[in-house]
Amino acid sequence: MGLTNEQLEQLIVDIDRRIGAADYAQGSGVKTPELDSLIANYTEAIESLDTKIVSIGQSINLIKNQILSIYSDNVDTCATFDNSICDGTWAGGISTCLVGYTTEYYDSIISHSWAFSSTSSTPYETGPTTVLSSASNSFGVGVGTFLRVVQDNSSYTAGYRVTLGAGAACVTAKNNINVKDAEINSLRAGIATYIDASNLVRSERSQLLWRKWNTERVKQVSIEEKNRLVGIRTAFTNPEFTNLYLNTP
Repeated sequence: MGLTNEQLEQLIVDIDRRIGAADYAQGSGVKTPELDSLIANYTEAIESLDTKIVSIGQSINLIKNQILSIYSDNVDTCATFDNSICDGTWAGGISTCLVGYTTEYYDSIISHSWAFSSTSSTPYETGPTTVLSSASNSFGVGVGTFLRVVQDNSSYTAGYRVTLGAGAACVTAKNNINVKDAEINSLRAGIATYIDASNLVRSERSQLLWRKWNTERVKQVSIEEKNRLVGIRTAFTNPEFTNLYLNTP
C-alpha cells in the first residue's frame, strides 16, 4: 500500500497544471475597467432621469401635504361628528369619530437592486431597496436595478381626510382639494413616462453589470480553486504527510 515517488510526482504535476489553469482564468475575460467606463456612462443618464423622477415624486407628496392642510384648516367648521362611531363630545381636530375619516398615504418611488456580488453563485440575489417617501428625498439617484412607483404607499402615513360639509367655505375647500387631486393625477401620469425610460436604460446597464459579475465571478471561483489546490499540494509535498503514504524501500 502507498504511493511510489513516480506516482506522487504525477499527482504534483497534475495539481501544478490545474493551479496554472486557475491563474490563467483569473486574467481571462473582459477587463472590468472597460465595463466600468460603460456602466458609468449609463449611470450618468440614469441619474439625470432619476433627478426628474424624484422631483415629480416630491411634488406629488408636497401637494398631498397641502391637501391635508386644507382639511386641518376646515375640519372644525366643516366636518360632521358621527355618534354611531364614537359616543361623547367631539373635541375638535381630525379624529376617527368624523364622517369619512380615512388615511392619506404618501406615494413612494422604490428602487429594487440585484446584488451582482462576485462572492455569490448568482448575480440576482436581492440587494438593498431605497425609498422616496413623504415629501423629502431619501432616494439615491442612479441606484437600483429597476424602479417602481407605489401610489398611496400604506407604509408611509401622510395624514387623514374627512368628509367636508355643504357650507360655502366647505365647498370652496372641497373644490380646492379637487383641483389638487387633479394635479396629483397629472403628475402621476407624467412620472410613469420617466420611470419607463429610466428602467429601459437600467435594463441595458444591468446587462453590463451581469458581464462584469460574470468576469469577476470567474476570477473569484479561480481564486477559490487555486487556494484549494495549493492546500492539496501541501498535503503531497509536506514530509509530515508524505512519509505516511510513500512506499519506502
